[in-house]
Amino acid sequence: MPTSRKDEMINMVKERFDVPPGIDDWMLKSISKKCRSWKSRIKTKYFDPNVSFERRIHNRPTRVLENQWKGILSHWDSEEAKVYTIVDFFIYFFLITFPFLDSL
Repeated sequence: MPTSRKDEMINMVKERFDVPPGIDDWMLKSISKKCRSWKSRIKTKYFDPNVSFERRIHNRPTRVLENQWKGILSHWDSEEAKVYTIVDFFIYFFLITFPFLDSL
């Protein structure tokens, strides 16, 4: 994500909340984690690879714009995204199986 976008997000949080100085990195990590979690919930709820692309387009969350939804679906259908999903699963499985390695 471009630095200007990150600064914009930090400034938006600072305008709405009284935050102590020096926590910009923490805020970015927190926002990033929440975005990943939200995307994961959206994919789990709305993406079914066994349903046609045309039907998936119409099963769109109300918070996602239609043109963005088409792009997200196209990405999730791509071979690159499928490889990342498999790799993420094995990393997750490995860390659950061998939790002591995460602290090394």
